[in-house]
Amino acid sequence: MSEYGQQRVYHANLELRKDNVNNNSFHELDGTNRLNLNETQSKFRQFFAQYTLNGVFTYREQLNDNYEHGAYYVKVDLQHLQTWDSQLTTILREKPSKILPILEAAAQDVIARWSVPRIDASKVHGIQVQFYNFPVITNIRELSAYHVGQLVTVRGIVSSASKSTVKATNLTIMCRNCKAQKIVKVAAGFGSARLPRLCETQPLPGAQMGKCPIDSYRILPDSSSYIDMQRIKLQESPEDVPTGE
Repeated sequence: MSEYGQQRVYHANLELRKDNVNNNSFHELDGTNRLNLNETQSKFRQFFAQYTLNGVFTYREQLNDNYEHGAYYVKVDLQHLQTWDSQLTTILREKPSKILPILEAAAQDVIARWSVPRIDASKVHGIQVQFYNFPVITNIRELSAYHVGQLVTVRGIVSSASKSTVKATNLTIMCRNCKAQKIVKVAAGFGSARLPRLCETQPLPGAQMGKCPIDSYRILPDSSSYIDMQRIKLQESPEDVPTGE
């Protein structure tokens, strides 16, 4: 039990908020509506391409300017998204893990469509969407299990910050025996991936190569995808601490 006294973060993905999801749609939290993912991506694409402020296409120009200078990100004011379509803001706040990939794909589509000369969407570099001006701020001590998996904004003082580390998002693995490859998704946050112990490739009838042994998969680092990750510790602001504590 001594290892649990060390300064480590232990994580278990219990899937407490998991919904019944298929490839094209998902249930909203109230369970009354079903929103098509393709329709959602189209709405985000319209937001990026058509939102104007003082006669300027705010996000279309920001995306194109950043992309031309090798800055593969876009900063989104959530108040703009709220005024454009409040439903998009709601589903982003309640299901960020499902919506963020759609939002990033919509940003890539806008770059592909409005670049001169036009770019093939499959060749557009990945875009990171960054948010600011969140309409609701939650106190640190008010965070609960309900907020797990949601997008929240908290206010506090950074007490410590770790160095940036590399975290895999998709692992490409290959069987040492039959050379078959597959991609394994890595859980978000502090989650990790578990490599399958048995190769899923079925031997062909009459083939000389027998069944693959146990634990035959190995990771191909150069073919995997990664992100930078940093761990930050927050503490309450003095004005948020109740009197007497």
